[in-house]
Amino acid sequence: MSDRRSKPLRKLAAQKRPAAAESFVDDRDVRILEILQVEGRISNQSLADAVNLSPSAALQRVRRLEGLGLIRGYGADIDVERLRPTLFVFAEVTLTSHFPEDFARFEARIEEIPEIIAAHQISGPYDYLIQVTVQDINSWRQLADHLLGAQLGVAKITTSVKMKTAKAFRGYPLR
Repeated sequence: MSDRRSKPLRKLAAQKRPAAAESFVDDRDVRILEILQVEGRISNQSLADAVNLSPSAALQRVRRLEGLGLIRGYGADIDVERLRPTLFVFAEVTLTSHFPEDFARFEARIEEIPEIIAAHQISGPYDYLIQVTVQDINSWRQLADHLLGAQLGVAKITTSVKMKTAKAFRGYPLR
């Protein structure tokens, strides 16, 4: 039996998702995802019109995509720099030890720090790339000192400060 889905959909279908038959994602589902990641507050009627479905069919698809975990949530894109003084820091974090429990301990602790807005375990010369937002450089120094002295096994932190955003995240390419 041939696979009539487009190449990007085969890739999407091959990724780790529930194996149930209802987990199949077609072109219309991908279009719904594209629209929602750009305009999460779109009305169901407008979404239905955009993908040539009835409102009930569009809502059913959205609920199914939510149930599959492809839609993780909805939120506001806040311009924090207009709200308060803000310094964005990218920090390369190297741990002293590389056992699974060391990574788990570090990840559990940074989960509790609201100023760390994203963290990625990566390959290469350091272990994590974290993104931090604080009010000023002194706040970052205090947080960095805390990470180094908090028995987390942090050996080294290398910091880069954001000068400007050249391209903001606007959504994932889905095709």
